[in-house]
Amino acid sequence: MTIDEIPSKANLNPVTDTVHQLSAEEVNAIVGQARETRDAMEALPVTSGDGEYSVVAKNKEFSNRAAGESATALGRNNKAAGRSSLVTGEAAVANGVCSQALGWRTETHNECEMACGRYNDSTESTSGAEQTLFSIGIGDGAQSDGTTARKNAFEAKRNGDLYMWLDGAYVRLQDVAKGNRADIDSLLAAVFPLKATVSLSVTLAAKGGSVRPVITVRTFAGPNASVPDSVTINGEEHKGESVLTEELPEVTATTSYAVEVVKGRERVTSTVTVRFVGYSYSGAVAPSWTATEAGVKALTPALAGSRQRTVTLSLSNQKVAVAYPKEFGAATAIKDANGFDYLASYTRSEVEVDGEAYYVYLLTGAATISGFVQTFY
Repeated sequence: MTIDEIPSKANLNPVTDTVHQLSAEEVNAIVGQARETRDAMEALPVTSGDGEYSVVAKNKEFSNRAAGESATALGRNNKAAGRSSLVTGEAAVANGVCSQALGWRTETHNECEMACGRYNDSTESTSGAEQTLFSIGIGDGAQSDGTTARKNAFEAKRNGDLYMWLDGAYVRLQDVAKGNRADIDSLLAAVFPLKATVSLSVTLAAKGGSVRPVITVRTFAGPNASVPDSVTINGEEHKGESVLTEELPEVTATTSYAVEVVKGRERVTSTVTVRFVGYSYSGAVAPSWTATEAGVKALTPALAGSRQRTVTLSLSNQKVAVAYPKEFGAATAIKDANGFDYLASYTRSEVEVDGEAYYVYLLTGAATISGFVQTFY
């Protein structure tokens, strides 16, 4: 007989039916059903334990304890001691506030710590930086001397240090990474060396004037654009960018800019210059023309960085006159379009123009010719 077969009081008619007398078999059925219900309830998690608002999963053979406020203990023979801690597995202990201990005989001691695996090593320290925040245990049980060998395959400290068990000792992963990075950097430097190209918006300016040059520094690692750690221009450090563009202060005299680009252990340097020079002059002149400052300045001016340049003139019973700063040096050849050297056909003199010494070259004899090409070397 089962409890469901026993007549219910609700089905009895108080007028026509007599009160049902329970038999011994019916009593045993009720008691048996009550015991099954009790056993089933004991196997379910219930809101009990030592800590307020704690949850503990009870088991007839193994005991769990949720001692901390709002703690949870599941599994077998576990203890959740810290407030809001969680423990599951077997013989694990969660001591830290908001900590979690998972696995076999794992332990936590610090706030928000998590331990898993087996026999982990948790460092509890008054220095927060040294406290274990996460560990994966690979320790052993009881030793011959009665102690427990606890160790971690991996451990993270609160200060960000990471440790791994390697070749019988703990190795700090940041140190390993630095060593590997140095090797990788050396390899990359050999395969993709650091390079930098430096250019100025203006490299030549006329004396007596002023310019505000714009400098552009492009950084490469091999053929690819690269972001450097820093770019220094004449001792002033700038933010590292793959393409750095900066407007420089106004200058009125020749100025050089030393550029240093640094990335990791590599460093490259370069120098660019804005040169201020006097104008060069050229033109067709009368046979009676003489080299004077006024005569030179009446010719056609051109901004050139050296004596090497080509002039093309049409002459009608005229001479060729060319003047340039003496600092450019004396001409070594003056050739026409066919490569014929006219140097011996010129007379060289010196004159001062705007306070600077100039060389003046004057074709000795007048000529009549169209498109006469003269290249100075």
